[in-house]
Amino acid sequence: MMIRLEGGHEPVATMRSLARLLVFLFAASIPLTNVSRSFLGGTGSGAEVLLLGMTGVAVVAIMEDGLVVSRSVVLMGSFVLLSLAAWFWHGAADLGIAEQVRPDGVIRPLEYFAAYLAIFVLARDARTRAALVVGLWTGCAIAVAFALVQWRLGPNAAWFWSWGPPWANLYGETGKFRVWGSMGNPLELVTYLAPFLGFAAALVRTQGGRAQRFYLVMLGLLPIAMIVTGSKSARLVAGVALVVLLRSGRTWSLIPALVAVGVVAAVVWLSGATTVIQERAAGGILASDSATQRGYVIRAALRVIADHPLLGVGPDNFSDVYAASYWVRGASREESTFSPENILLMTAGEVGIPAAICLAGLTLHGIGAGFRRRRDEAPGLSLRGPALSVGIICYTLMGMIQPATAVATNLLLFSLLGLQEALRVGAPRARTVAGSPRPESALGGSPFSHA
Repeated sequence: MMIRLEGGHEPVATMRSLARLLVFLFAASIPLTNVSRSFLGGTGSGAEVLLLGMTGVAVVAIMEDGLVVSRSVVLMGSFVLLSLAAWFWHGAADLGIAEQVRPDGVIRPLEYFAAYLAIFVLARDARTRAALVVGLWTGCAIAVAFALVQWRLGPNAAWFWSWGPPWANLYGETGKFRVWGSMGNPLELVTYLAPFLGFAAALVRTQGGRAQRFYLVMLGLLPIAMIVTGSKSARLVAGVALVVLLRSGRTWSLIPALVAVGVVAAVVWLSGATTVIQERAAGGILASDSATQRGYVIRAALRVIADHPLLGVGPDNFSDVYAASYWVRGASREESTFSPENILLMTAGEVGIPAAICLAGLTLHGIGAGFRRRRDEAPGLSLRGPALSVGIICYTLMGMIQPATAVATNLLLFSLLGLQEALRVGAPRARTVAGSPRPESALGGSPFSHA
């Protein structure tokens, strides 16, 4: 059931073009969040500035057209409200940690809600949706380019350290270099790229012409960019993509796709800087007791959840609470950790079990909505139906086995969920307003209604 909230203000006609421009730039700038933040002195990022403008346009659209309050919107709103409640409820003294005021605990949930809602409202227009999809793929290409450039330059590419992880200098040691590209760390990069590998695998056999050639190129480049992060999780997403590639679309020979992947991989392999792949093949990066350490952190996270089931320990407090109360010397080397490396455990531990249920429900709703639309009928660079669900699944799989707490990756997730809901709700049917000769709809006769 959907509730429709109606408004009545008339936006200027140029809002439509402005919406498309902002949506494109926002989507393209997501992988540059850390890069732009490093140039802005750490106070914000280009993506967040663009999100602010995009949200303003979405508010104008809601005032003009009304808002369809669907189950997905309610779940998203509930998740954000519970996150904010967790931030306001907990005092540092109650948790046994040093007094710290983290405004990010308020800012981040509001940013994610803004991204979801703005995309949901604006992407119901077909042209704005097309601008969003082109922007997403542009951002993907930027992230891949940064990753491959850093990989080719090797561990001495100090320019990348300005926005990389604090331990970036350790990657300069022989055999331990891992690529993070434009992201904050290697795991963030592989999480960001995972949905796009799913998209390309799901769409390459349903499209033709330039779009198909583009997906073939991405099927060659994305696995390389993910492998050089040194992430073990890349294997899981690659397996999902292979299954989707074998099962998706109409009858079509796989030989061109496999040849394209092989040629691109061979070219990159022979270009030098193959440390990560060679170490991966030899088991060098994987040969560690990280699984044992991770298991300890997961058990500690479960104890945190059991002790604070309703509102968790508050946003961004897991690391401090773990170090203060849940780490046992001698049982684990992980004296400090910022995440249990599982998005549901992280959510439940920091903002409570009800919030984790809302997030899980929102994600499952988005996945199911795509598979209920059986076919991807839109030509060109599209993200329709099952393809979008496959991408969300790939992201979710990554989030279940490694940290998914970065702003950039979460902006991508909630943007994809907003897009999925916009596709599910669809463009509204035209209706005639009494006493007015012009047709209107829920996206009205406004600049946002041209679907």
